[in-house]
Amino acid sequence: MTYRSRYAQLFGGYGYYNASKPSVELNDTRNWANGRKGKVVWLAQQCDHVNNRYLHWNRTGFVKELSRLVDVGIYGKCGKPPPCPARHDNREGANFVTSCSSFLRRFKFYLSFENSACREYITEKLWNNAYMNNLIPIVFGAPRADYEAVAPPHSFIHVEDFETLQDLADYINLVDRNDRLYNTFFEWKKYGSVVAFSENMAKWLFEPWNMCQVVNRLLADEKSTSEGRPVRQSLPPLTEWWTNSCRRIEGFPIKIQK
Repeated sequence: MTYRSRYAQLFGGYGYYNASKPSVELNDTRNWANGRKGKVVWLAQQCDHVNNRYLHWNRTGFVKELSRLVDVGIYGKCGKPPPCPARHDNREGANFVTSCSSFLRRFKFYLSFENSACREYITEKLWNNAYMNNLIPIVFGAPRADYEAVAPPHSFIHVEDFETLQDLADYINLVDRNDRLYNTFFEWKKYGSVVAFSENMAKWLFEPWNMCQVVNRLLADEKSTSEGRPVRQSLPPLTEWWTNSCRRIEGFPIKIQK
């Protein structure tokens, strides 16, 4: 079981988009920006990329540069203490969704910046912290194609779609000012819903989505074996699956200035 869907015998992601179960009615006309006075928020625990084996690029520096151009509320160990119960562990924002939801919903955008820029590595920052609180995620980590493969359509802003930080900031400010444009990022709710999994790994394994995969796989393998067609698993190429699956980010992912 792995989050690398191309090579997974059992897929183990942090969430998924269910295109068969709409979140709202087709005629829903609510303004998703209504009541959200804050612009961008970031909750993070891993801040020092130099002396931290879990953080592989200068994420904190990038957020601080962005905050010169856009109003960004920085909370957690990398900023101010969040005004909500600190029921999280040392991972990125783990369980913030349960303790900080009312606080997060004061904002319009969430910085879903992963620790590492790795293929298909898309964690709770997208699913729990952004989607479950109805914020537009501004994402960086996996390539855009990997986000498009699992996320709701037209639901996020990818940092690498922009040439410079100023271009990114200008677009965030444009979406912030235009409620009609802001609401286009929530049209997907009329056609599907997001399922986010528990951050507790012991509970995560026993989520119905995961257990159904395990049971279905066991039944399929038993059937194949009984028919004289035992399943022979092939291992993925190590270089593609692991060694070359992450990018090293020198400096920032996009230019700060033209």
